[in-house]
Amino acid sequence: VTSYTSHHFQSTKKSLVLIDEFGKGTAPASGMSLLAAAIDHLSNVGCRVICTTHFLELFSLDILASGRGGVECYKMVTHIPSEEEEGDAVPLFQLERGVALSSDGLLCAKMAGVDPTVLARGAEILDAIQKGRAIKSVRAAAPIDGREMLKLFLSRTDWENSKPEEVQELMGRVREYKDEQSR
Repeated sequence: VTSYTSHHFQSTKKSLVLIDEFGKGTAPASGMSLLAAAIDHLSNVGCRVICTTHFLELFSLDILASGRGGVECYKMVTHIPSEEEEGDAVPLFQLERGVALSSDGLLCAKMAGVDPTVLARGAEILDAIQKGRAIKSVRAAAPIDGREMLKLFLSRTDWENSKPEEVQELMGRVREYKDEQSR
């Protein structure tokens, strides 16, 4: 943001402004709003701007649109193998007109060698966000050991009169424990 402020006042119709990940390190709403305002300002000046961003919400929320206000959008092409193909996704380093639907963060993380358990948890959180479901807390998502399961069981004095969801929670934890032990 600091480097942008020192240059945008000097921009003219003859300027080429390069913006790379503007707002990185800020709260997403702050970064998006500042980037949208900056692009709007530069569009009004009439200069050319090349901007890279992961703030895809600027487009999905129709704050910015390709073809409106001098904005033209391009995305990086990535070959994502079908289920029949083997192998990982491959960035093709080609630009194609349009707005990316995803930053493919999980895919990039996998290619960078991020631990599979971290990838699995990331996929679980992403799926919950996309489907508008509650996200399990770290503690609820983590496998439990036998001692925790025993504490859960002993925390109830009368399982016969328990609510079905309480029994289901215990049975789910028993299954998790059993699965963990069989690995």
